[in-house]
Amino acid sequence: MQSVADSARSVTPSLWRDSDFRSLWAGQTASQLGEHTSLVMLPLLAVLTLDVGAGELGVLRAVGQAPLLLLTLFVGVWVDKWRTRTVMVLADLGRAVALGAAAVAALLGGLGLPVLLAIAFAVGALSVFFDVAYQASLPRLVRREQLVRGNSAVEASRSAAQVGGPALGGAMASLLPAPIAAASSALFFAVSFASIARIRHRESISPGSGGAQRIWRRIHQGLRFVAGDTSLRTICLASAAFQFFLAATMTTYLLFLPRALHLSGTAIGLALAATGPGALIGSLLAARLPSRLGYGPVLVAAAAVGDGVMLFVPALHGGSMATVSALIAINVLFGAFGQLVNVTVMAVRQAVTPDTLQGRVSATITFAGMGLTPVGSLFGGFLTQHWGMRTALLCTAAGMMLSPVLMALSPLARLGRALPAPDTVRVGAARGELGHYRSGVHIRFDVPADPAYPGRVAAALSSVRLRTFGYIGAVLVAAGVIGLAVVRVAGWGERASSLYTAMVVGGLLSMLYSPWVRFNARRRSSGYAVEGSYDITDDNIMMRSGSESGGIAWEGVTRVVNTPEFWILYVGRMPATVIPRRFMSAEDAETLQAFMAEHGLLDS
Repeated sequence: MQSVADSARSVTPSLWRDSDFRSLWAGQTASQLGEHTSLVMLPLLAVLTLDVGAGELGVLRAVGQAPLLLLTLFVGVWVDKWRTRTVMVLADLGRAVALGAAAVAALLGGLGLPVLLAIAFAVGALSVFFDVAYQASLPRLVRREQLVRGNSAVEASRSAAQVGGPALGGAMASLLPAPIAAASSALFFAVSFASIARIRHRESISPGSGGAQRIWRRIHQGLRFVAGDTSLRTICLASAAFQFFLAATMTTYLLFLPRALHLSGTAIGLALAATGPGALIGSLLAARLPSRLGYGPVLVAAAAVGDGVMLFVPALHGGSMATVSALIAINVLFGAFGQLVNVTVMAVRQAVTPDTLQGRVSATITFAGMGLTPVGSLFGGFLTQHWGMRTALLCTAAGMMLSPVLMALSPLARLGRALPAPDTVRVGAARGELGHYRSGVHIRFDVPADPAYPGRVAAALSSVRLRTFGYIGAVLVAAGVIGLAVVRVAGWGERASSLYTAMVVGGLLSMLYSPWVRFNARRRSSGYAVEGSYDITDDNIMMRSGSESGGIAWEGVTRVVNTPEFWILYVGRMPATVIPRRFMSAEDAETLQAFMAEHGLLDS
């Protein structure tokens, strides 16, 4: 990746002189405050007004969180197709209307659990839209060298909302009548709407057609972009590891404080609240440290210190003032260094991602990280139940150290004091600007009579068709191995062990099915060696093999998968044919690749 060199003669203007950034910051602050207020206010309204039980409350919280898993990847596609300002103002307007409807329902005596469930889902879904959009809007709004300071300001206000929002929401639900409480929360979104509507910056967006196939293709492009970039891939894996073990740690941590340390509710609240001021400190540090010490060293060191301090928690005993003070210090450090990592990672991620993919990349990393949170919570509960609180807390806190290890072993650790820039070839492919192809594409080349060539074609087509078997097999093997380990620890008997052994064996067979089919395809087709040719225009692909010929129109091609030897063309969801690159000239290959990229067909 290239580095963005800072010009010694140019002076970066202050972000706070930019009226558009001020509008974004103010609107995002109000929106985050409204979001975190409503996260507490709606469940408390259900408890205090409707007297719901624990099961119903759990359903209400799950419904509010469900959009994060159900919609995030789709929202990333839509945010890349629309102007982020439009997405944010519509999300604010929708949440204000939803909470206003709750206020009217409460005023008329019709605020029941079904209404609250619908409102919680609507607010949660629109919050996903807003959160993905505001993260994608910043790199479109400010200069690259301002990303860290911009993220620092935005994330500082989000941290303040995370601290003050729940307290404010609890106070409103407890002290105010239900209609006024709901209407008060809606005011935050109205303020955000008014502020963000003042942004005058006009974004350039890439047009894209709707349709289910095109949406899935664009989601796949976001996934492939993250997987294909070493920095983004590392960020995604480190985020997933951190969120998984953090969820496991917090499950044990919230049991450890009252039951092992015998702390009061006030002491627990004081200790947990210390992460808020720590996060504000981290946001301030993030504005200066990376540009002075280097992005890589700051990322690795901050992650190691922030995650490492949690290893001291299992060593605490008793509920004395010294223990509470130690917990406060640990949480301040955890919040400060964790926020330093968050802001720095977000700046790096925004810097290496083209504007046309900001929404999809943000959504992909959020989905990968937050998607493992429920599994991590279950894992933490399982370890606590079978190994005890201290041992489980030590194991899960140690697991969090996997995140800095992943970053230390990747190119992220070697980043200097300048933000990296997107890879120009990959950005060009993402925007459909790779190369300059000549108008009226006409490419013709011959395929010699090679006995090995038909086998390679058959193997390439069968590999993409049967790739799902490999994925399913890998999942079965992983689940079986984990199950066998759990059975051995828990002593659940031979019956369960046989089940997981069968899963491992079945998974291995599924993984071997695709290589076996490819081997047979090569063996059976090796005798079909005839001369052929390709005649490619901007309308269709004509192919001749021996005395037979056929063709495919470009308008019927839904996507093209890039492999080392072939371009594999899909019609619908199935691979239809291949275009071999090694028989083309370098100029023709570049022209055809640019043509497919501009038409949004090329996956990688």
